[in-house]
Amino acid sequence: MADPATGAQRQSPAVERMSSLAEAAGEPPELDTAEEEEEELVAFLERDQLVIDRSVPVPPAQLGVRARTALWALRVLVTVVSAMVVYAFVDGLH
Repeated sequence: MADPATGAQRQSPAVERMSSLAEAAGEPPELDTAEEEEEELVAFLERDQLVIDRSVPVPPAQLGVRARTALWALRVLVTVVSAMVVYAFVDGLH
């Protein structure tokens, strides 16, 4: 994020908190990759912060025609089998 007043890059509050906790513990924040940074960040998050971090929406997958057709066939199969199970259960009650 860029700070509109100074134009400098700002870190997210969670990253700033992680950096301050690491400095307070006497550990220099040495992170080589973004993945390692993410893992370190998760280690310092509280439960509600982790939930917020993980609840970022993911765009839907771009599927081909065959995959979409297979998924629709699976939906139909599940619906038919569910109806058969409900019928068998109701018929078994009598």
